[in-house]
Amino acid sequence: MVKNSWNNVILVCGNHGDDHSHEMILKQGPHSLFYSCPEYKSIFGDDHEGRSCNNRLTLVDYEKMLDALQDAATGNGIEDTDLTGFRYTSKGVDYRVLEHTGGKMKVLMLNRKAIAK
Repeated sequence: MVKNSWNNVILVCGNHGDDHSHEMILKQGPHSLFYSCPEYKSIFGDDHEGRSCNNRLTLVDYEKMLDALQDAATGNGIEDTDLTGFRYTSKGVDYRVLEHTGGKMKVLMLNRKAIAK
């Protein structure tokens, strides 16, 4: 995994069409932390008004995404390779690099299994 890569990637919810303003946030689940859409409403929480966006990603899958992005840089170093537009799917989750500048990335993700529930 790339050093400081957790600080250099912004994860964006891909369940809102062309609206890429929903940055995923870390939340505490019943067993562990996970990334979720800011419009995610837990069945364990108090806020049940409105529709919930169930797009989410485990930290294990987040780390695997970071590894895949590093592999896509083909050994040139993630800072030296422009991955803008790079797409891939892993275990039912679609990823697309929206922007990659100055070693920082904005990555759109859509967990198809999670939103189907």
